[in-house]
Amino acid sequence: MPLSILATMLLQAVSVSQPTPPPPPGCNSAEFAAFDFWLGEWDVYPSGRENLVAHSRIEKLYLGCAVRENWMPLNGPGGGSLNGYDPQTGLWRQFWIGAAPGPV
Repeated sequence: MPLSILATMLLQAVSVSQPTPPPPPGCNSAEFAAFDFWLGEWDVYPSGRENLVAHSRIEKLYLGCAVRENWMPLNGPGGGSLNGYDPQTGLWRQFWIGAAPGPV
């Protein structure tokens, strides 16, 4: 039997014998839903003013374990944040990155 056919049969046997792991549990407790009110597409206006300054898209990701903000200003560079709940501390953490270097 040619070596390539034997190698193919061996790879097929190995892949068939490996069970598919179950998906990880989602983050569906009340703590992970604390920022669900923020989800959606938003038009952003300065407080008390009528001039639109940005759009913001907020979405839940990774089986409900993270909230991502996509900040899209009408002028200037955009950015975004990735937010997650830390069950060990009981706190939400935010990591922001913008289109310009340095802290915000």
